[in-house]
Amino acid sequence: AGTVLPISFSFENSTGVVDLRLYTGNIPVVGGIIVNDFDTQNGTVNYQWTVNDYGHPGPSNSAYNVKAFDSSDDNCIGESGHFTIPQ
Repeated sequence: AGTVLPISFSFENSTGVVDLRLYTGNIPVVGGIIVNDFDTQNGTVNYQWTVNDYGHPGPSNSAYNVKAFDSSDDNCIGESGHFTIPQ
């Protein structure tokens, strides 16, 4: 937590503006909106995220993932691998 890490995704058929959200499995973390309406550069996201669990009350070993959505279409268009956020 508190470390700045890059989030990178590449997209095809996107409007070029995406939302990044934190999840535990398929469940969104309450308040876990990393960024809304982030403008991609030619379909590529390069976002510097200050790692945060947004107060998620789950166990300290929760498996998180980041999902990326086109801002105009809420279908998931990208998903990271699973990771933990040590405190």
